[in-house]
Amino acid sequence: SDNYGLRQSGGTTTITNSEITKNPRGVVVSGGNMTIHNSRIHENTQYGVESTIANTNVIDATNNWWGNATGPLSVSNLSGDGDRVSPTVLFRPWQKSIPGDCTEECYSNVLFLPGMMGSRLYDSMGYEAWLPTYAGDALIRLPLNSNGTSTYNIFVGDVIDEAYGKFNIYHSFIQNMNALQASGKIHAWASAPYDWRLDYGTLVTNGQRLPNGRISYVVLPEFGHDPYIIETLKQLASTSPTGKVTVIAHSNGGLLAKALTEKLGTTTASLLIDKIV
Repeated sequence: SDNYGLRQSGGTTTITNSEITKNPRGVVVSGGNMTIHNSRIHENTQYGVESTIANTNVIDATNNWWGNATGPLSVSNLSGDGDRVSPTVLFRPWQKSIPGDCTEECYSNVLFLPGMMGSRLYDSMGYEAWLPTYAGDALIRLPLNSNGTSTYNIFVGDVIDEAYGKFNIYHSFIQNMNALQASGKIHAWASAPYDWRLDYGTLVTNGQRLPNGRISYVVLPEFGHDPYIIETLKQLASTSPTGKVTVIAHSNGGLLAKALTEKLGTTTASLLIDKIV
């Protein structure tokens, strides 16, 4: 049509790895459910994605390139210089570089999931409960209830680089990843520390970073945000030259990676993750 590239009035549509461009309205949705990922939506003069549906959960247009690194123009993103989207269209996070634009030496951004006891844990007073200063500290501060929940409020800090100033835990790995990023071999990498006492379902369902920089896996994510680990994954995908993320998982992190892919579902996981190592 001269007015739109694609129009949907009902049913379910999934669009991936596509280009929708140079229409007055790229996509028009008046009914049904639509998912658009890893696509280029740009140079559509009126709308990149227009929706007349009031429900905000039926059009998932996250992880797309909108013609500009600032993202699409929306009432919730007035600084966006990309194609315009309707207020009910989900678009965060978006691709900040053109997906698939890399043609040689294309390396994905990296997400690191550490192993059991590989993240620092803090109590509500800010005392480091893990690594413990004294042998009995962990037993006192880190018990679990019979249902697997934490007896006390525990918050997660960074991945452990060195233990007690002399034991190399992830220090060498962190240095190597930083060197790869500094050299330009990879664009970005991030670790996702977690409360390794908790069950995997909780870790991929809950989690948000607090104003003090610590992470709580007791609370659900803020409105409009994904659980902490999933949000970190999507943020990395949004700037990755391949549009996807390589997940490096150590020990218990491998089981967490499995729970993560199950939580995402096969389709979404394949769009965000290229491999798990």
